[in-house]
Amino acid sequence: PVGHRDGDHTGNRRQLPKQIGVDAVQAIGPAIPREVDPRREQLAQTIEPALARGTWVVCDRFTDSTYAYQCGGRGLQAERVASIEQWVHGHLQPDLTLLFDAPIEVARERLDKGTPTPDKFERERDEFFVRVRENYLARAAQYGHRVKVINSARSLAVIQAELASLLDAL
Repeated sequence: PVGHRDGDHTGNRRQLPKQIGVDAVQAIGPAIPREVDPRREQLAQTIEPALARGTWVVCDRFTDSTYAYQCGGRGLQAERVASIEQWVHGHLQPDLTLLFDAPIEVARERLDKGTPTPDKFERERDEFFVRVRENYLARAAQYGHRVKVINSARSLAVIQAELASLLDAL
């Protein structure tokens, strides 16, 4: 598998292509433009060449996460993310998105046990995560053909068996 952690990049930012226009980028808001260039770079340099070779590509985050965190969590209008999504990768969507879902209480307990230094998202209030989770679940309902919800409140062995079944079906 080819893996690329969304957001891991060199920090070298190219100029945004003129097609989107500076006004359009500024109208989108501060949460998205810094994500646009790395996402396009990830597609062009890693994902599309791997797919062309017939290689599976596994990403730990993609546009569904952008909708969940920016629209659900931060309140950004979905139309803004949709226009960026169309521009960046309208021709390409995941064949399978795995949504590891657990109630906020379970997720928070696991986070508290295993994360010595929480990052900026992990430090958010529970209300933020409720909105993020609701957005993820709404996307799963809307795109059920590709978004599969994994009940992650269960044991690791049960989750692994479900994952094996889903992957065997590909």
